[in-house]
Parts: sequence; structure tokens; C-alpha cells
Amino acid sequence: MTVGFVGRANNWAHRIRRVHAAPPSMVRQPPSAYTELIRVLARSLDSQVTGRDVQPPVTKSDVNDAIQRRTVHYRGRVQGVGFRFTVQAIAARHDVRGFVRNLSDGRVVLMAEGTAAALDDFLSAVDDEMQRYIAGRDTSIEAATGEFSDFVIRR
Repeated sequence: MTVGFVGRANNWAHRIRRVHAAPPSMVRQPPSAYTELIRVLARSLDSQVTGRDVQPPVTKSDVNDAIQRRTVHYRGRVQGVGFRFTVQAIAARHDVRGFVRNLSDGRVVLMAEGTAAALDDFLSAVDDEMQRYIAGRDTSIEAATGEFSDFVIRR
């Protein structure tokens, strides 16, 4: 009986993250991206060894681990009240990357990339902390590009 490599992908990813741990400011991709890379490599190796293509079933956690981009335009009294600095501080506590910037029309735009769960937690924390300044928001969800290495304030 041939033992597949796919089942061990999570264990390998855990070991790689532990051995190659970097400070949060140096990590360019969330840990789930490393896990997915290991899974892809394990599937490739497994298909070469067994001669058949191995496709694990898609689970709810795989969907939640998918990296996405959210762009949020905040309206209200969101400029001149420390909104951007507060958002950056909140981002430091979550596994998200992106930027926040004032717009000339008085709005603030926030663009962040991360897993759906991380983005949900991050945006909820922003809403909870800054709700007294926010009159409304427009949110769009797009495919992530991976262009951000950390979360910054843009001018």
C-alpha cells in the first residue's frame, strides 16, 4: 500500500513555518499560503509516485483560507480624527496587509488582503473602534494580488 504525501502536507507546512519563523513585519504571506504551497507540491509528488492525479475534496476551511482583497470607502467624519493611525494599529493585531489613505473628497479608502476570516475580524475591529466617526461604507471584494508586504498609511 502506497502512503500518500497529501495527508502529511499540513504537518510539513507546520514544520516549515516553525523552522523559518520570521518577525510579523517580515512575513510577506499569511501562513495559509505556505500550507497551500506545500499541498500543491505534495499533490505533484504524489501524482508522480503513484501515476495518478490526486485531488483532495474542497472543504469549508479551504474556502476560508483563500486570500482575497477588500476595498472599503468610509464616509463621515473620518479625516482629522486619527482614523488612519487607528486602522494601522488595528491591522498590526491581525494577519492582513494593505494600506489606508485619505481621499480628496473627505472619504478614507482602506485596501486590505488576507484570508476571509482575518479580513472579517479586522474590519469588525475597525468598525467597533471607529463607529462614532463612520457615517457609511462601501465595500468591494476582489481577487488578491499579493502586492502588499505589510499594512501602511499612504499619503
